[in-house]
Amino acid sequence: MTQNGALRPLHPVKNDLTDFRLGLSPDDGQWWSALLTLEEAARGISIDEFVQSLPPGLMEHVIVPVAYTLGDRSVRHPRNFLTVIAHQSALHELNRANAFPNVVDVDLGTHVDEEHLDFNAEPIDTTFNFVAVPPDSVVMVVIDDGIGIAHNLLRDKRTSTRVLQADFFAVKPDPEAKNATYGRRLDKAQIDALMEEYHINGILDEVGFYKATGQIDFASKTFDAVSLNRSHGTHVAAMAAGYPMGKIDTDDLTKQGVKNRPIVCAALPAAVTQDVTGQSLLPSLALALQSISNLTRRLVLGDTKDLAPVILNFSYGNTSGPHDGTDGTSELLEFYGTIAQDQKTWMALPVGNDNLSQGHAVVPLGKSKKPKTLTMVMLPDDRTATQVEFWMPFGLDEERRSRISIAVSSPDGETTELTAIGAANSKWICDSNGCAIGRLSFKFKPAPTERGMFLLCLNPTHSLSSDAALAPSGRWQITMKTKQKGKKLAGEIHAWIRRDESLPGYAPHGRQSFFVGPDYKRFGEYGLPITTDPNLDASLIRRSGTISGFACGETPIVIAGMNHKASQPADYSATALAPVPQNGGHAPMPRNPDVATISDESYVLRGTISAGTYSGSFARMNGTSVAAPRVARFAGDHIAEAHVPARTFLYKYLGAPKHVSPRIGAGVLNVQVPWYTGE
Repeated sequence: MTQNGALRPLHPVKNDLTDFRLGLSPDDGQWWSALLTLEEAARGISIDEFVQSLPPGLMEHVIVPVAYTLGDRSVRHPRNFLTVIAHQSALHELNRANAFPNVVDVDLGTHVDEEHLDFNAEPIDTTFNFVAVPPDSVVMVVIDDGIGIAHNLLRDKRTSTRVLQADFFAVKPDPEAKNATYGRRLDKAQIDALMEEYHINGILDEVGFYKATGQIDFASKTFDAVSLNRSHGTHVAAMAAGYPMGKIDTDDLTKQGVKNRPIVCAALPAAVTQDVTGQSLLPSLALALQSISNLTRRLVLGDTKDLAPVILNFSYGNTSGPHDGTDGTSELLEFYGTIAQDQKTWMALPVGNDNLSQGHAVVPLGKSKKPKTLTMVMLPDDRTATQVEFWMPFGLDEERRSRISIAVSSPDGETTELTAIGAANSKWICDSNGCAIGRLSFKFKPAPTERGMFLLCLNPTHSLSSDAALAPSGRWQITMKTKQKGKKLAGEIHAWIRRDESLPGYAPHGRQSFFVGPDYKRFGEYGLPITTDPNLDASLIRRSGTISGFACGETPIVIAGMNHKASQPADYSATALAPVPQNGGHAPMPRNPDVATISDESYVLRGTISAGTYSGSFARMNGTSVAAPRVARFAGDHIAEAHVPARTFLYKYLGAPKHVSPRIGAGVLNVQVPWYTGE
């Protein structure tokens, strides 16, 4: 399908969503970021081996960022992850099902402006270049957007930062540095030098500083949240690692209550944050983790060879994925969390804010021969594509999968039906004029997921382009059909609508689609929202299972949000999946949040206080994304003394509860953050 809805042949591909998104964009020589998953189970595969396998005509259209050092490029892994910057034609070729057998998946990122690329950057080898930090240090890693690294809570002196390294992707590179292919990387010495340069009469000119780092560029098309009075990344970084500056006349910060918490951070492109579906996040996240790990796995405590412990806070979430820890983001976090096997690494992730979003539905299998129909509302003026995933239960063989089909009917009455036949198949969704307005596909995801998935992709309902093919707004009917003859079908099909609503502070772009049904009860008898699924609920729409798809891996600590005054989980704080019967094999158990902490002061006073964008300022933000760094701060105080995994330590700290709640995990953790400027 092209942007104007013209049909093109549907060839087998590795990633249907990547193919769909590339089809919506004109092939005009634009650079894209993409994450390639490389696999060679028997002997492993290195980045160098993959690059050498590319034909010369393709190699000139694919760039491997210099964040992958010479040492990284030569190491073989059975399953390897590589972010590349590539032209659209190259990504089409890599995504073909029968091409490049070592490339098993291609996750598309965002457009990359050529002015943000340094084609002369050179990879280096940093394997044995260790960096010493104070013996009691805990390295705090923050991956977010709009990180105001000049805020006084992230400095130890007026012109001295605690940030050891900062990566900014969607900015113009420094032509002299040649240390980053995409954007700019600054180390502590460079940041301190800029602070000295822009320190005038005892005050830091922060706007001038951020212009110098490339974060603020009013002449550019790109946007960075540090140009606003409050920014999510600054708020999160200060909550996790913010301390008052020390006095100028002393170097002993610990005497003033300032803990040794060196910071390593990466600011993701604004386009990634604006795209709340999470679909374009993976390449930037992988590149950030790669660049950060190049430094953190070289940080040693004092004059020892012991690697400094690391706390990683990643306050992002999404609603899609299998929710069993086998999605791309969970795999990435596990990969980089264990890349330095002798380094203690804990990770903090939010549970998500979608408890009441009506974006999750459950269709039971085997209980009735009657088809089950879901109604999804697509709103007008939605300028982003809508995607819905339908995940089959674990352990269905091909014969049982082939008895499941899905029929999608538009508000105009046009119906498209697809059966889960073979390993993959797909159909265009057309309007009454034969113009393609979407795509319905099926793919079986092999190990470690081992589940089938239907993917429904629909065009925006509004566009500023006069010739764009638009999907009709209104009520879409999605019917799940099963044939009961043959082996028994057990379990449930889980449907998740990807988030696509615009975030506060960004230009209006997307509007969230949602499920509706007569049996779904939104409010209780006193008019308050119902935050848990009622017993014997006949509705297919569920609050359970709204947990972020990123938060289902084995290693991270998953944090829920609490309303402090009400002593209850925040209404929006997501709920874990409920266990269901499977079809043989060893299905992963549903993931609960591990702990809850404050994300709102009360129903009236929403959010919690942390740093605003500029020094001396504070701002209030809410959501589980600001609860996660509060627990990251707590973890930083205890990781050195702990000799067990993070979750085990937390459960012991909270008294080893017998019951782990699907909403607040093992209990509520009260973490005090005493804000004062120290000046």
